[in-house]
Amino acid sequence: MPAKAVKTTKDEKPAAKKETKPKAEAKPKAAEKPKTEAKPKAAAEPKEKAKKQMVIPHKNAKGEQDGWQVKLEGSSKATKVFRTKVEAEAYAKELSKKQGVGMIRQKKDGKFQKK
Repeated sequence: MPAKAVKTTKDEKPAAKKETKPKAEAKPKAAEKPKTEAKPKAAAEPKEKAKKQMVIPHKNAKGEQDGWQVKLEGSSKATKVFRTKVEAEAYAKELSKKQGVGMIRQKKDGKFQKK
């Protein structure tokens, strides 16, 4: 539908736009409070502990040790299995550097090994 044209005479002026106040003056602020720094949300929530790469003895289906496995702490599956502990430690060290986490080593008897 075509828009209707409004005829005006020289003496008549089209309706003036409503004057609005600038936004800054629109609402006077109640007593301004001093701004305080917001606490970061991360501080409110406990951080999840970074999981470490573990080098532990690998046992076959018979329960006999047949190598060394590298796996993420808390994981049920091994990332990779190696024949020697030296190979497993080298892989775990490289992996932990990439992920920015630590590394835990175990002895054959299951006790944790110191660095």
